[in-house]
Parts: sequence; structure tokens; C-alpha cells
Amino acid sequence: MAQSYGHRVPAPLLGELCLQQRLLPPRAFKECQRHQILLSRQGGRKRLGELLVEENLLQPAGLQALLEQQRALGLFAYPEIPGFHLEERLGRGAMAQVYRATQLNVGRAVAFKILNWKEARSRNDLARFYREARSAARLNHPNIVQAIEFGQIEDIYYFVMELVQGVTLQELLVLDGRMDEAASLRIVREVAAALSHLEAHQMVHRDLKPSNILLAGDQVKICDLGLAREFSQQASDWTVTHDGMILGTPQYLSPEQARGVKDLDIRSDLYALGVILYRMITGDLPFRADSPAAFIYKQIHEPIRPPEELLPTVQAETSRLIRTLLAKERFQRHRSAQEALQDIEACLEKAASAPGEALPHAGPGPSPAAARKTAGTTPAATPSDQAALLWTSGREVGRRIPITREVTIVGRQPDCDVQVSEPWFSRRHFSIRREGEQWVFEDLQSRNGSQVNGSAASRCILRNQDEISVRDTSIRFVLVHSP
Repeated sequence: MAQSYGHRVPAPLLGELCLQQRLLPPRAFKECQRHQILLSRQGGRKRLGELLVEENLLQPAGLQALLEQQRALGLFAYPEIPGFHLEERLGRGAMAQVYRATQLNVGRAVAFKILNWKEARSRNDLARFYREARSAARLNHPNIVQAIEFGQIEDIYYFVMELVQGVTLQELLVLDGRMDEAASLRIVREVAAALSHLEAHQMVHRDLKPSNILLAGDQVKICDLGLAREFSQQASDWTVTHDGMILGTPQYLSPEQARGVKDLDIRSDLYALGVILYRMITGDLPFRADSPAAFIYKQIHEPIRPPEELLPTVQAETSRLIRTLLAKERFQRHRSAQEALQDIEACLEKAASAPGEALPHAGPGPSPAAARKTAGTTPAATPSDQAALLWTSGREVGRRIPITREVTIVGRQPDCDVQVSEPWFSRRHFSIRREGEQWVFEDLQSRNGSQVNGSAASRCILRNQDEISVRDTSIRFVLVHSP
């Protein structure tokens, strides 16, 4: 017998309570969130409450009081499902809540998704929940979250799936703004492989977006198949509801989805993949709009902003790939996911081998320590090398400063060798020093810290194309080899 799941508004998350009760400044809360995401990206796991206490932003007694409030609101009243033990709520959405659980008969950790109680769900929610479970059950691919079980206990509908210990691509983009071109291509290559598997099963996802792409170490997996359908079912299926609402996410809709076309195929997902790649590389969407209706109009009628306008250093081949994926007419896109995958691999090979685009330990990958052990695949500087700093995100994108001194100091202070204006930089934030045949990065005990290739760094050897990040600003270290 399942324990009653309750009929109330979901209990607020810990961070929501902190902000509602003004227990800490929003900026401090955001920094803790960034820390939590970075830990998850590196394979670690720590609850927000633990981080708030560690950073002295919340006293242990204050944390306990917040947990008691959540308990009173029903957060920890997890339903009892035979064969499973629910341990922690991982997240919630408009349609369902996801928990970390243990499958008791085999002792493995799983993700346990429960549809919202009947007072908070629509008929379409239940249909979509069933569809997600059925679609996932048909698929078996390393780049798709694996389905385990689907069931119903009284009025509780649940879906058990593989637990992916990591972060969503959306979380990384919010954290970093943009990603290195080669790292971006590696991710979309894996997504394209998943789409090829969908296509082989005559299926289309229809809601591909960064929040539906999970990253765990070097793994990339797509999830949320709630809108996935077979090609043959499209004619009788709904792309537009009876209320006239288009299904999908406006920023990532293909033009044919935006027009309400029913016979969709994998080329609609390839369009969404193009939007994702564009956003990863440039840090922005192909269109700017202030409403879903405006996004839909632009998807149908307006040309995209050329990616090189936002990032002049983008490879010509990658720009061409993006334009093909984002063609207005689907016959102008790749004919299949496999064809797109081959094009992506060719762009990746070009990006990885070209000067100015080689980050062997950037993006999702091993832990910082492991990344540093393998970073030697890119040669260190030699005394004859010249170097420069290239701004790739932030307020001064495109700024390029040659390094002409043995020691170059970057910060807000007027006497720094390279002065920056962003308030998240300290007065003297970091230095780059030439030591024999190497260039050495050192954080100068800055307030907000520094990252090199997504990992917190205090002192390390820089290699060609390493990405130095301070909050929302990314600066690429570039070697220019002397003849």
C-alpha cells in the first residue's frame, strides 16, 4: 500500500526559502549554486545546505530551522513504493518531481520520477508521462537515459530510470555563459549519436534543449522523451493543442514545428541541435525576443544572426555546420542524423587541429586533478613563443592584449598591466608569469577566485588555448609561435 502522497503545493527548495526569508544576499546564494554545479560537473556531490554552512553564510541552527520548515510543508514525506526506498528530492518541474532512490532488489541508485498529484496535473500531463516511459523503454543507447520501470500505485504514477550523477547542459551554460568550440562540438556529437538512434527507431524527440541534456564526466545523455513520437504517428498526433498552444520550447522549435506541421521527422531535432550548438559557442541564442510568440515568429521568418558576429574566432566549418542545421526549410538541412554526425566529426577534427582551438581538458570531462595529468597533450610555451589574451565572453568580447612582460598582472586597479572593468574582478586578480619554457598562471588571492578550463585554479601551467574564467568573463590564453 502506497503512503498518501498528499494534495498540496510542492514544498519549496532550500534556496527558495533562504531568498524568501532574506537570510542571505542573492549574489552569495548564486555563488554557492555555482560551487555546487562545479562539484557536480567534476563528479562530486554536496547539498546546498552543507555549502551554505561551510561558507559561513548560514549557521547550523539556521539550516536545521529551514529543514524543519520544509518537513512541515511535506518535503520529506516521501511516498512508500514497494521495491524502492526514496531518499532525496533532486528536483521538480511543472509536471513531476524527481527523487534519488534505491532499487532494493539489486541495491542500485536510480532516479525516481513521480507525476504530480491529480489536483495538480492535466490529462495531457498523464499522456505525456506515459509517452516518456514507453519511448524510453524502446531505446537502448549510451547517449540516452535508460528506462528501468514504469508503474502505478493507487493514484501515484512513477517512472524509474538510470541515475545520472552530473549536471544539465543548461546549468553549465548559466554558469559559464559559453563553452569552447571544440568542447561544444564534442557534446553535440554525442547528442547527434542519440538522435541517430532515435531516427533508427522512427522517432523524433520534439523538445530537445539544454535542460534535457545531462553531462556526467565524459558522458552525454539526452532525457525527457515526453514529446517523442514515431514518424508514422505524427499525422494523428498533436503538435498544436486544442487551445492553440504549440508544444515544445519556443527558443528551440524548428520552423515547421512553429507552423504546426504534423509530419515531423528527425530534421526538426537537428534544428534544435543547431540552436544548442549556436548557444554553446556564442553564449547567446540565434534570435532575441521578449515573448514566446516573438520567438516563434522569428523561427519561421527571420534569418539567424551569423555566429561570427558574436564570436569572430569561430571556425568557418563550424559556422557552416550551424547554418545548415538552422536552415529554414528542412530539405536544406542534413538528410539524417547520421549525416549531421559525420559533419560534426569533420568540424571537430578541424577545430581540434587548428591553431586557436585545442582544449584537451576543457568542458565536461575528468576531475581537475585528472585533467591536469592529461593536459600535456598540448605543448607548453617555448622562449621563442609570444602570447596574448583574447576575451571570449563578458563585456569586452573580442578584446586582444599581447603579453609583453615577464609578469603580467590582470585586475581592476589602474596600475595593473591589463586593466579590466568588470566588478567581479579583484583589484589585482591574477598574474601570468613566464618561467623559462613555461607560462604560469597564479590567482592573487582574489575575492571571487579563478578557473582554468572550468576547474578552480590557484597556480598552474598554462597551455595554448587554455580558458581563464572569472565569473561571467572568459579569457583565452593564446600562443603565437615565432618563426
